[in-house]
Amino acid sequence: MSTLKNKSKSELIEEIESLKNQVKNFEGFERERTQAANELRESEEKFSKSFFDNPTPMIIMNVKTGDRIDVNDSYVKMSGYDRNELLEGNINKKNLAFSQKRLKEIIRKTIKKGYVSNEYFQFVNKAGEIITTLLSGTKLNIGDGNKIVYSCLDVTERE
Repeated sequence: MSTLKNKSKSELIEEIESLKNQVKNFEGFERERTQAANELRESEEKFSKSFFDNPTPMIIMNVKTGDRIDVNDSYVKMSGYDRNELLEGNINKKNLAFSQKRLKEIIRKTIKKGYVSNEYFQFVNKAGEIITTLLSGTKLNIGDGNKIVYSCLDVTERE
């Protein structure tokens, strides 16, 4: 790069204009990045509130491992377990499903179709009571894509 002394006035003006354009491009990029970060934060907040504040029991699980990733307070209340108990180990180890065969069938169906709606499902709560639910769920395209969120409508009293 030549020094300032060796540049003509027009070359210096051209270089200054080039630098101004680079600054404008950077400012535009920074605005876009900030906007994307704000939209992501807003999206995360919407999902978080709709999950955790939902009166319907909900669970997010990893279908490859069977691990529960998270549960909302309504699910904690319905199951009788505390959140830590539910999140330790996988769903099969805690053996909440009344029928493991039925659980696997629902998971396979969710993976194949991308969602399920009002699937009859029973599980056993901590007190040993059988809870009958209608399960609805959808695959989540986050991380490795092996996540499913289920909502569980308790219909035990309707039987």
